[in-house]
Amino acid sequence: MEILFSLLDDNKNKLRITSITTANDINEGKILENIFYNNNVNMKIENNNEYNLIPFQTSFSRNKDSLTMFRLYGKDKNIESTGVCLVLDESYFDDDPFGDIIPVKMNSQYLDLENSYIDNENKENYYNKNSLYWILYYNEDKNQLVFNPTNSKYKSIIINLENVYKAELKEKEKNIEIVIKFIFKKIFEASNNINKVEKDEIKNIIFSYLFENIRYLIKHEAFFEEQELRIISINNIESKDIKRDLKTKRLYIDYCKLFDKNENYIKEIILGSKVSNVQSVAEYISKILLEKENNKLKSTKITVSKAPLR
Repeated sequence: MEILFSLLDDNKNKLRITSITTANDINEGKILENIFYNNNVNMKIENNNEYNLIPFQTSFSRNKDSLTMFRLYGKDKNIESTGVCLVLDESYFDDDPFGDIIPVKMNSQYLDLENSYIDNENKENYYNKNSLYWILYYNEDKNQLVFNPTNSKYKSIIINLENVYKAELKEKEKNIEIVIKFIFKKIFEASNNINKVEKDEIKNIIFSYLFENIRYLIKHEAFFEEQELRIISINNIESKDIKRDLKTKRLYIDYCKLFDKNENYIKEIILGSKVSNVQSVAEYISKILLEKENNKLKSTKITVSKAPLR
């Protein structure tokens, strides 16, 4: 709740993209190496700190008002369902799937904003937007990737990585399973070619720039229930975009504003059912939004979670 009220403040209404090292998965970024090993690709993931690259991420879930999420994350002082589910409009993210991996994004200090074709009023949000990517979950025993981009919580797409080298893209068969399988075929082929490079330093630099993004989009199957999506931003430590949180001693990057005088990306605010005096808090939040200059904020729904927690 404290964070929600901070986000509703006109001067602090930005989500943070935080360093990947703060994630709760001890295998973060390492599952791709397991996939290489299980598919006879001799490629090892090196620590990229020597190249001054720092990966940042912020995670989201497609499970709106989820019992699991309110038990794991939507809590305060370890009491379940005392947190908030913030439902965001999809336009809060960039729709260009390659927008985050071009070199200029990795070196944002070279971005020439003054000469851009984006008008001055909107250019901050434009350049801060990142693409939202589905997390692929890896089943090591079956050598399978699984994820669920459908409207059903119970229907998953399974990508079997066996015989991946036989994958071919045909115009009539471009479903997402075949596309991902073909992508991994190309990843394996590229990795085998990288291994032909004699100098390890050059080999590691090539690997870093090719796979630094995708390796943070694959997680262990044990996290599948979270139905995670995330934004990834790879930055040089010298970038002026990187800020320091003096309280937590952690690095972060500001994401674009949740709202301003013209725009609002908050569709709904779902309060945990065990928030103290929850109906009164809902009324209080509604009053905050009504007093904002932006009329779009007035249409934001304020509801109480229906997750069945006593």
